[in-house]
Amino acid sequence: MSSDMAPAASTVDPMTSRKELAADFRAARARAGLSQEMVAARMRALGYGAWRYQTVGAVEKGKRRLMAEEVMALACVMETTIAALMGYAASPRWP
Repeated sequence: MSSDMAPAASTVDPMTSRKELAADFRAARARAGLSQEMVAARMRALGYGAWRYQTVGAVEKGKRRLMAEEVMALACVMETTIAALMGYAASPRWP
């Protein structure tokens, strides 16, 4: 293997990743002191008209996938960074 080749990516279980993101999202919402309804209302104000408190609950349970645009909006809604929203600020997951 040449030195300019990247190492092989490790296998990531999508369900584990979704559960981790759900837990990180819940923790970020708690740190921001926001209720599920407050998050949903702010998301609607940003143009995500389908967001309700049930949507927030589904995300927090890992039952709903987030689009990249929604992650960016949620970081704005919770007044944090995407990295912090995803839990990377507290515990880096790099080897």
